[in-house]
Amino acid sequence: MINYEVYKIIHISAIFLTLYCGGIALIGKVNAKWIKILGGVSSLFIFVSGMGLMARLGVSHGEGWPLWIKAKVGLWVALAALGPIFDKRLQNNRPIASLFLLALAILAASFAIFKFGI
Repeated sequence: MINYEVYKIIHISAIFLTLYCGGIALIGKVNAKWIKILGGVSSLFIFVSGMGLMARLGVSHGEGWPLWIKAKVGLWVALAALGPIFDKRLQNNRPIASLFLLALAILAASFAIFKFGI
C-alpha cells in the first residue's frame, strides 16, 4: 500500500511536469508531439495520485466529495483542457494565456492548502 507522502510527492511532481509542459508549449512555441503527450500523461498522474490522497485522507467511495476537492478537480480539468486549446488558438497572447493557466493552478493549490468549504 502506498502511503500519503508518496502519493503527495507523485501529485506535486506531476503538477510541476504539467505546468512545465504547458510553459514549453505556450511560451517556448515548441510544437513537439512528445510535449503534449507528456502533459497529458502527467495530468493523468495528477488525477490518480489525487484519488490516492483522497483515500488516505479518509474520503470514502460512497460519500460525496468535499467542496474543495470538487473545486480542485474542476480547476485541473479546465487547466488540462485549456492548455492545448490556448496552444492551438492563441498565437499573439500566449504569455497572457500562460499567466491565466498559472492562476488556475495557484487557485487549485489554494483550495488544497486551505481546504475551503469543508
